[in-house]
Amino acid sequence: MAELVDIGKEKLAHDHLQETKSKVALQAQIQNHKLFFQKLVADMLLIQTYSNKILPSLLQKKETFWAEQIKEVKLLEEKSHQCGIKLQSLLQKWEEFDENYTSLEKDLEILVSTLPSVSLVEETEERLMERISFYQQIKRNIDEKHARLYQTLNEGKQLVASVSCPELEGQIAKLEEQWLALNKKIDHELHRLQTLLKHLLSYTRDSDQLTKWLESSQQTLNYWKEQSLNVSQDLDTVRSNINNFFEFSKELDGKSSLKAAVVSTGNQLLHLKEADAATLRAALAQFEQKWTMLITQLPDVQEKLHQLQMEKLPSRKAITEMISWMNSVEHQIADEDSERSLSSASQVKNLLQKYKEFRMEMDYKQWIVDFVNQSLLQLSTCDVESKRYERTEFAEHLGEMNRQWQRVHGTLNRKIQHLEQLLESITENENKIQILNNWMEAQEERLKTLQKPASVISVQKMLLDCQDIENQLAIKSKALDELRQSYLTLESGTMPLLEDTAFRIDGLFQKRSSVINQVNELKTSMQSVLQEWKVYDKLYEEVMMMTIRFWYSMEHSKPVVLSLEALRCQVQNLQSLQDEAENSEGSWEKLQEVIGKLKDRCPSVAEIIEEKCQDMHARWAQVNQDLADQLQKAQSLLQLWKACNSAHAEAAARLEQQEAKYQELENINMSGNNLAEILTPALQDVKELQHDVQKTKEAFLQNSTLLDRLPQLPESSTHMPRSTQLHSLQRASYLEKMLLVKANEFEFVLSQFKDFGDHLESLKGLIMHEEENLDKLYHQEKEENPDLFLNHVLALTAQSPDVEHLNEVSLKLPLSDIAIKTLQNTNRQWIRATATALERCSELQGIGLNEKFLYCCEKWVQFLEKIEETLKVNLADSLPALLEQQKTYEVLEAEVSINQTVADSYVSQCLQLLDTTELEERPEFISKFTKLKDQWQNATQSIRQRKSDINGLVGQWRYFTTSAENLFRFLTDTYHLLSAVKSQDCYSLHQTRRLIRELKSKEIHFQRRQTTFELTLEAGEKLLNTANLETKELIEKKISQLRDNWRDTELHVGELIKQLQNNVETWDQCEKKIKELKSRLQVLKAQSRDPLPELHEDLHREKELIKELEKSLGNWTQNLKELHTMKTDLTQHILVEDVMVLEEQTEHLHRQWEDLCLRVAIRKQEIEDRLNSWIVFNEKNKELCTWLVQMENKVLQTADISIEEMIEKLQKDCIEEINLFSENKLQLKQMGDQLMEASNKARAAEIEDKLHRVSDHWQHLFDVIGSRVKKLKETFAFIQQLDKNMSNLRTWLARIESELSKPVVYDVCDDQEIQKRLAEQQDLQRDIEQHSAGVESVFNICDVLLHDSDACANETECDSLQQTTRSLDRRWRNICAMSMERRMKIEETWRLWQKFLDDYSRFEDWLKSAERTAAYPNSSEVLYTNAKEELKRFEAFQRQIHERLTQLELINKQYRRLARENRTDTASRLKQMVHEGNQRWDNLQKRVTAVLRRLRHFTNQREEFEGTRESILVWLTEMDLQLTNVEHFSESDADDKMRQLNGFQQEITLNTNKIDQLIVFGEQLIQKSEPLDAVLIEDELEEMHRYCQEVFGRVSRFHRRLTSHAPGLEEEKEASENETDMEDPREIQADSWRKRRESEEPSCPQSLCHLVPPAPGPERSGCETPVSVDSIPLEWDHTGDVGGSSSHEDDEEGPYYSALSGNGPGLQSP
Repeated sequence: MAELVDIGKEKLAHDHLQETKSKVALQAQIQNHKLFFQKLVADMLLIQTYSNKILPSLLQKKETFWAEQIKEVKLLEEKSHQCGIKLQSLLQKWEEFDENYTSLEKDLEILVSTLPSVSLVEETEERLMERISFYQQIKRNIDEKHARLYQTLNEGKQLVASVSCPELEGQIAKLEEQWLALNKKIDHELHRLQTLLKHLLSYTRDSDQLTKWLESSQQTLNYWKEQSLNVSQDLDTVRSNINNFFEFSKELDGKSSLKAAVVSTGNQLLHLKEADAATLRAALAQFEQKWTMLITQLPDVQEKLHQLQMEKLPSRKAITEMISWMNSVEHQIADEDSERSLSSASQVKNLLQKYKEFRMEMDYKQWIVDFVNQSLLQLSTCDVESKRYERTEFAEHLGEMNRQWQRVHGTLNRKIQHLEQLLESITENENKIQILNNWMEAQEERLKTLQKPASVISVQKMLLDCQDIENQLAIKSKALDELRQSYLTLESGTMPLLEDTAFRIDGLFQKRSSVINQVNELKTSMQSVLQEWKVYDKLYEEVMMMTIRFWYSMEHSKPVVLSLEALRCQVQNLQSLQDEAENSEGSWEKLQEVIGKLKDRCPSVAEIIEEKCQDMHARWAQVNQDLADQLQKAQSLLQLWKACNSAHAEAAARLEQQEAKYQELENINMSGNNLAEILTPALQDVKELQHDVQKTKEAFLQNSTLLDRLPQLPESSTHMPRSTQLHSLQRASYLEKMLLVKANEFEFVLSQFKDFGDHLESLKGLIMHEEENLDKLYHQEKEENPDLFLNHVLALTAQSPDVEHLNEVSLKLPLSDIAIKTLQNTNRQWIRATATALERCSELQGIGLNEKFLYCCEKWVQFLEKIEETLKVNLADSLPALLEQQKTYEVLEAEVSINQTVADSYVSQCLQLLDTTELEERPEFISKFTKLKDQWQNATQSIRQRKSDINGLVGQWRYFTTSAENLFRFLTDTYHLLSAVKSQDCYSLHQTRRLIRELKSKEIHFQRRQTTFELTLEAGEKLLNTANLETKELIEKKISQLRDNWRDTELHVGELIKQLQNNVETWDQCEKKIKELKSRLQVLKAQSRDPLPELHEDLHREKELIKELEKSLGNWTQNLKELHTMKTDLTQHILVEDVMVLEEQTEHLHRQWEDLCLRVAIRKQEIEDRLNSWIVFNEKNKELCTWLVQMENKVLQTADISIEEMIEKLQKDCIEEINLFSENKLQLKQMGDQLMEASNKARAAEIEDKLHRVSDHWQHLFDVIGSRVKKLKETFAFIQQLDKNMSNLRTWLARIESELSKPVVYDVCDDQEIQKRLAEQQDLQRDIEQHSAGVESVFNICDVLLHDSDACANETECDSLQQTTRSLDRRWRNICAMSMERRMKIEETWRLWQKFLDDYSRFEDWLKSAERTAAYPNSSEVLYTNAKEELKRFEAFQRQIHERLTQLELINKQYRRLARENRTDTASRLKQMVHEGNQRWDNLQKRVTAVLRRLRHFTNQREEFEGTRESILVWLTEMDLQLTNVEHFSESDADDKMRQLNGFQQEITLNTNKIDQLIVFGEQLIQKSEPLDAVLIEDELEEMHRYCQEVFGRVSRFHRRLTSHAPGLEEEKEASENETDMEDPREIQADSWRKRRESEEPSCPQSLCHLVPPAPGPERSGCETPVSVDSIPLEWDHTGDVGGSSSHEDDEEGPYYSALSGNGPGLQSP
């Protein structure tokens, strides 16, 4: 007891809370604490209780010591009470946290499990809305748990501050992380689904609209295709189609935004969708394909429509219409500028859209502009002269149109660019206003939601949020002031101020004031709520501790071991607690008042507060109720206690008496004499004793009902009367079963005696009855019916087996002397009766043989056949059948002995017959006799053998049956004994040893009966071979049952013996082990009390010793477990009173072991803490270094936020986190300093080095933050500089692009104008060069920002910056190119002007000389030869003029290019020069044409005359030659010549008129010509006239000769030939030439007098005569001239002449 008191003091002196690593450990600590001190008090009470049983003389020696121990125990009880209350409150908080944590975790699991595990298969609108509604419900459920989560986390963090439990910290972190992850996941998925639904609705709506439009547009486009291919349309239809097609193009342009929206929404859906992406991707691809097909078809259709229009629309008209349209556009632009003032963004958008439509229409009309610009090149070269003026005028109109086109295009671009900048500025400012407005509204909503806090942490967080809002509000106020100031500045400048801007800014100021007021009100409210919450926490803590104190006191008052003293103390304690509880209700009223206030101020947490208070009040009420219940139970338990003890003592006394009586019955000798007389009263005593035991058992059961009213006690209270009562009941049950075994034994023995007596009396009576019947039959019917006597003899003989069996049974029973004498008398009577019967039967048999030998022989033969039939029957296969067969063969054996006399007589008679008589068939007789004799001998032997076999089987059956029954009875008795032993769970140690001896005796009996068991089984196995199927099954069943019962019973006996021996051995081992453990515990305790060393090396050695000590304690734990296991095993088999000794010793050892384990753990922890200081230092150093690296990475990494927010985050959040970790750095420094003091120099140097590195790294982090902030500020400055430069550049770019897009206008065409324009261009170029540095700076800034991860934190910003760079680069390059192109254009204009002026100067010089030449032509009163020369000269001059037309056209082309390209001067000098040059050339052309016309008219008349004259001369010559041929060379007859001559006359008639006309024409020429020419003409006419007269005269003479038919024909012929020869051969040639020419060119047109051939011949001078053959290209063909005109005499010679002439008669020379 003194040792336990010391341990209790040490337990209370040491605070073990910081060593608590889990709730289980805390529970174990509380349980150990409570159990230790409860047992301490219980031990005190137990010692007091048992001390009352000690002799007073022994008690007086320890009275003083015992009083001091009681005082110390009570003092320890009070202190342990306070410590237990503290631990219990902590445990309750932990359990509440675990309960809330489990509830929240379960809610989390439920919420997570309710989350859809698979994505939507069909992400339709309905499914998405269902899923969104589902997620919103989950979100609401999460929000409902939010306040409870805050409360649980707060309680957990408070709990962590009290205990050192990493698992608890992990739970808090895990819970927080899981809820945050769930919130994030649900928010993300909800946002995704909402975005997906939004995009899906938009996509569905827009895609349906786009699909319908694409289908209709494709049909419309197909219609336009058909219209574009229809060339039969008129101009109005084509124009209408073009206008409609333009409207369609505008509609297409308008739908491009719809298409872009569909594609953009579809792409976003592809990123958002988790299912059915392939369908969407295919739909988007189809949209792209259809849109691309539509877009690609438009230019072709547009081109074809414009081609149709241009085919039907003249270029001039097209230019006129274009100019008219551009005038209309310029007028509308001017009207918009003058009339409209932009007051809203919508007006700017509308105007911008209108201008964009204008520009789109211009782009559409670009086809017309391009066409009319190309139409000038489409004129053929033959139209150069005729269309020269028209082309020039066309070029001028085209230039005017191009100039106006450029002007309108530039104006529209400038307007659009200005409006876009204006709209961008307006949108930017409106966005700023909207951002501020959204922030203000968000803060208002946030402040509204912050009105109802959820916990103290929420209140503190709200105060911090208010401070944060105030800080942000200051920044936003500054931005708002800047916005108002900037708008005021813009209003005074060029930027219009929208109407609602001022109103919105004023609204922002009002909202700012509202937010400020809300923040102030919220701060005041939260401070008061925080104060009320602190009051609530204090009151709640008071009532909670009060409830826990009452509960703990009530639990502590429960007695560990029930006793009267323990119950009395419990009642006193409970009564005092009940009185105190009635006075503690005021605290609850105060708490309810504070809760009422908090419910109004914090409704979101009101449910939790109310639930907690209701739960606590329910606990308080439950504690009060439990207090009252326990008080009532304790009071009632006191009343039950005495009644239970007295009733149990009375029943136990009766049970002891009954056990003594049973022992007397057990001692009866079962093998003595007169057993039957002894067992009958003994059986009656057993019956009475059974009845008494049953009553005792009922008394115990009645007492058990009282014990059942006692409360269920823990395992430590097993020494209570309940266990004693149970043991008494088991003793009664054991006695009851043993009495049943003894009663069964007595009844079986008595039944054996009774069965033997009954069987003996029955057999005795049967023998006497049969003996009387035989005597009667022998005297009365000896001669009348010997067979009847024989039957009774056989019946008597059949009882022989029963007699033998009865004798065998008598040997196994302890019979009385009377029974033995009766059995002996019966045997003698049986022997006498059977001998007398057989003797008399033999006597009767002999008489029969003498009188009826043959009859007897026949009967003998029949008996022999009966034997053979009986022997044919197999042995019976069951005991009853065998017994019947045994009787049958006993009878047969008797009959054989009786009939043996007949057999002997038959043999003797047969032998006598063989000896005395000679038989005819002697061999046959001998054979039959021998056979019959052998049959009898075989039959008798078979009968004896069969009887022997049957007796053997019957003996086996009876042995098997009897042995099996005996063995079964032995096994049954053994089973009852085992059952009785097992029915009692526990025995005293003395009883256990007695049972071992008794069961070992039973085991010896088993060994003795083993031989009988084996013989029985062997007999049964033999019987299996002879039995039938049914009997065989019964035998097998009995054998199997016997074998199983034997094996099981023997096994159970051995097991029970072994178990009981194990119990005894376990008891001995326990006692031995307790002694060993006690001695070892003293040694270990001495080792643990040594003071800790100071040196580090000594600490390591001490650590090793502690490890060895722990190992020893671990082994001790195993020993305690083994001891506890053994004690537990003993408790199940040994009485509690005996085990209590071991239990108390073990418990005492266990308490000392627990105390030692605690000491060792504390000592180990102290050593570990001292040794782990370096490890902890390294870990904290590593943790701090890791945090520093993470912070550096965090500082250096780029977040997806703005640079201003990044700077703010670095300057605020990072610094706050650094301030939090500065405490860790300070702790590390302090730990390092302590370690340096306790370490050697090398270790101290290492620690100092690490501290320096941490300090350097810490400073480096500040440097990194500073450089990072500096770099971000520089980046932000770069971005601001870029915005500023881009803003300035944007204005300058618009202006310079506008200037460069303006066409160059020249006032006059001279060098000074060019120099002036070049100077203007140089000014623009200088302006561009001056801004090149700014552009280069922007490029450099963009390049820097592109490589800056802060400026390009994501792809969007990077793409935006790259797009800005590319756009600026493109515009800059375009400006440079336009500037260069503008300068080159001006220089090119000057070169074109110079070339034009040079070319025109040269042309003008030629024109002047040509005009002088054409002014004085030699065309009147001139000779024909001179006229011919003048004509040739002017024809060459005309050709020269026409050659100069190319030069003129070149000049015109140059001018038209200048006019078309707007390079002409506004003074129209170039135009005037071109028009003057063209006019002078035309006049020169007209003048030369008139001169040539006069000269050609004069020379043509003379040439016509000469041609006609020469043709007549040629005809006359041909006529002359033909006439000579006919007249002199032809061999034709006169008729033929006459016919030829008639032809000549017809030709002459035809040409006579022609000759006359020539003469008249010649006379006219003579009158018009100069005198020299007139003389020449007159001579030619006279010569022609003479030649005509000569030819005509020859024709006339030849005609007269032919018509005269004179006889001197030959002479005439010769004369004619001579005359022909005398004619001039030139006439013949001329005539033939004329005919040939007429035949060759019959289709040539006639001259003015119809006398000239179509092509004049070679010119001849006027002195040439018709006889001159030099000018006539004739060749003489003698075959043609001679024979061509003569006919052949016969047909056969025709081919010969044709072949000879080549081409026949008609062949002429070329």
